Amino acid sequence: MMPIPRSMRRAGRRGTAAVSVLLTGFLVTSGLIAVPYLLLTAPVEDYSLTALEPASQRTLVLHTNDGKPFARRGGCVAEPVSLDEVPQHFIDALLSMEDRRFYYHLGIDPIGLARAAMENRAAGRIVQGGSTITQQLAKYSLLSSDRTMERKRKEAWLALSLELRLSKDEILERYLSSAYFGQGCYGLRAAAKQYFGTTVPDLTIPQSAYLVALLKSPTALNRDPEAARQRGSDVLDAMVDTRKLSPEARKDLAPVLPEIKTENSAGGYYADWVSRTIELPRTGDYSPLPVYTAFDPALQRLADEAVEKVLAKEGKARNVSQAAMVVMRPDGRVLAMVGGTDHDQSQFNRAVQAQRQPGSSFKLFVYLAALRAGLTPNSTVVDQPVRIGSYEPKNFGHRYRGAMPMSRAFASSLNTVSVQLSEAMRRKPVIRAARDLGISTPLEARPSLALGSFEVTLLEMTSAFAAVDAGAYPVKPGRSPDSRRRMLTAPRRGAQAAGGSTSKKNSRRFCAGRWRAAPGGGRGCPFAPMARRAPARIIATPGSSASPAISWSACGSAMTTSSR
Repeated sequence: MMPIPRSMRRAGRRGTAAVSVLLTGFLVTSGLIAVPYLLLTAPVEDYSLTALEPASQRTLVLHTNDGKPFARRGGCVAEPVSLDEVPQHFIDALLSMEDRRFYYHLGIDPIGLARAAMENRAAGRIVQGGSTITQQLAKYSLLSSDRTMERKRKEAWLALSLELRLSKDEILERYLSSAYFGQGCYGLRAAAKQYFGTTVPDLTIPQSAYLVALLKSPTALNRDPEAARQRGSDVLDAMVDTRKLSPEARKDLAPVLPEIKTENSAGGYYADWVSRTIELPRTGDYSPLPVYTAFDPALQRLADEAVEKVLAKEGKARNVSQAAMVVMRPDGRVLAMVGGTDHDQSQFNRAVQAQRQPGSSFKLFVYLAALRAGLTPNSTVVDQPVRIGSYEPKNFGHRYRGAMPMSRAFASSLNTVSVQLSEAMRRKPVIRAARDLGISTPLEARPSLALGSFEVTLLEMTSAFAAVDAGAYPVKPGRSPDSRRRMLTAPRRGAQAAGGSTSKKNSRRFCAGRWRAAPGGGRGCPFAPMARRAPARIIATPGSSASPAISWSACGSAMTTSSR
């Protein structure tokens, strides 16, 4: 290909400059007309100029139960920067790559938009956005990231308004103090320390090029070092193109990659959960904040190993690839948490965010509601076929055992008895018991409610079973102990709390079930009173099949769940 003569290139640059001057003149003229409108409507005032201030969410340093730090969460932030301390080569790299006519436009660059449109058309996809630094500042601080025409329209108006209210240097300072560089870092000062362990004035040209490269797609480039290296090289080439860097100097500069110390991922899901429960106001304090938790590294290792072994043994056969676990003391302190098999690959916390059907574990609330209503562990219930409309639950093995104490039915996890109890109480007391023990997910008063057909979170179910161990509710999961509330088995007013025979009034109420009688003359009422007294607080049998996912120990309870 024949090289373009230098005179032609110089003429092309002059022509571009002339077009830029003409368009700028047009925008200035338009601006003189638009100024009164902008001042009257003040689009920025619809938001808040305080939103342009740098992020000030302090870094949280999480400590274990013995006071040792194990994770850092929250904002990777630092004090705002001033242009006086930013190296000129960083500003040159930024403007060469992101906004070459920053000092000549009024927030919107028509030439940049036209160039981006041509590049996108040639590539057949969106490869350039054409947004100015002012537009990016407006988008980051005041708008969502939705790719809609309405958002772009607001972005343009806000950029024009910002240009009328702030100087170019003020816009650039705010941008450099709040731009996102990946790794949770907001602002150039925090990014320089995070990626290169240096201060802003001491950044080298290759380091500046790398940080500028991150602005386009920080998350993707952090995951792809080779792409980040190529993007950094593109920034250096752009500096040569804008004559901010000589070709000779460019030859001696190679793109750099940072050396970031990877954090130990043990307890990553626990750290994510704790950090989301802490809200810090904007105070201007950028120092790290220590957070002390009940996290137990030894138990975390055991939990990780337990989940790994279960998945290795049964995952393939059950078509399950993920599992979760929560280890909690009776007072609500969470000691360990497994939210998935690999925190580095997926930060979705299945212990807190995922909702799954609890199955037989939900029977806890059925029997608690029955105890509240005046029944006792020795009250007689009948294991028999049940049908409510088209719903016809079955026991495991399709066996029916007839009359038995309620405690045995619970220990055997009999589906028919659970459904009969729920129906006898008209279902709502079961929902009320679940709510009292901390279940907040949607529940409907359907026959299948008693068998755990509605989805809940693992953390809430663990808290509910911890309440059983504590003998009080609700147990609120947290990093520190919570105060005790009420006893679990407080009966309704007028209902018998423990032992003895149930009154006729209560018997009629509970025996008014709407199920079919058992074949062969079985009794339609699911239970009958017994005269023998029993402690009212015996509401769960440790190790029973009614709670197959629960393991009881001196330190509390742990619950696991798995998902496909």
